[in-house]
Amino acid sequence: MVYQDQIHLATEGHGQMHDITREVAQIVSKSGIQAGMVNVFKS
Repeated sequence: MVYQDQIHLATEGHGQMHDITREVAQIVSKSGIQAGMVNVFKS
């Protein structure tokens, strides 16, 4: 099974960091998938 979602962030400059742990955990929970991998990438 494959599940996709997006997180949209606004940045203010090069090298700015965001903690997206909570958002990723919510997406994983929403997916209903019990085991697997999460891939996060910037587009």
